[in-house]
Amino acid sequence: MSTEEMKTRIEELNIPSRYYSINGNIASDRYIFRQIYTYWGCFYIDERGNQMDFCDTCKDNEGVYMNYANNN
Repeated sequence: MSTEEMKTRIEELNIPSRYYSINGNIASDRYIFRQIYTYWGCFYIDERGNQMDFCDTCKDNEGVYMNYANNN
């Protein structure tokens, strides 16, 4: 899944862009999606800067998308 495809899939969930970042800056209180070669990693940075990993080595792009969708 490309960056544009990931962005489109997240927008389909009607999630405001202030709640996530795709291959961008790492800011607090948002979900971070990082493309790592052929898969996506996903983690959350809380308001105190603590990181909560949702999927470190998820090889299934749909798995990252569904993990995010199911947690919100």
